[in-house]
Amino acid sequence: MGGRQNLDQNIAFSDTTISNPTQYIGELTIAGNVTTSGDQTYTANVIKVGDASVTSSSVPNAILMTSTSGSVTFNTGVTGGVQGVGLNPSLEVLHGETGSVSGLTAATNLAVTSGVYNPPAPPEPPAAETAYSGAALFSTTVSQSIERSMAMQWDDEVVEVGEVGLLENGAVKRLDGDSSCEQAASQECPAK
Repeated sequence: MGGRQNLDQNIAFSDTTISNPTQYIGELTIAGNVTTSGDQTYTANVIKVGDASVTSSSVPNAILMTSTSGSVTFNTGVTGGVQGVGLNPSLEVLHGETGSVSGLTAATNLAVTSGVYNPPAPPEPPAAETAYSGAALFSTTVSQSIERSMAMQWDDEVVEVGEVGLLENGAVKRLDGDSSCEQAASQECPAK
């Protein structure tokens, strides 16, 4: 806030509640984004918005001011106002659901938009792992185990993998699709 100092000897600090626009002095420059949860109030004779050093249209000169649950207020002096600086300055002001934006109606050289702040959607939960059941889980586990065993062998070694069966309710079942062998666990299935 820019204003005249209250010289009253009975006041320990300067009065910062000046409400007379003829007493707003000085210049305030907002050259970066501002986000608060509560109200934002800016007071000066002139409030400049943007980066004055931007002289190329390929360089962004956009300012975002967000009050997630409050209002944003610009108080300017009678001879000042809100002014854009630099090339192509723009200002987007977002306020809380019950808040508002005030003091920007006479902004000069500044593209202004405003609206209600909408919080970003929460992140998506991590994708669930694929669930396998019964033989599919066993088959996948055996395949992964064989691949790991093969990866740990020397180039000239030979790895033999025999038939694998799944014990399910006391019966042996072949995983190669031959359903003709469903004998008791104590008996062997004939070779293919």
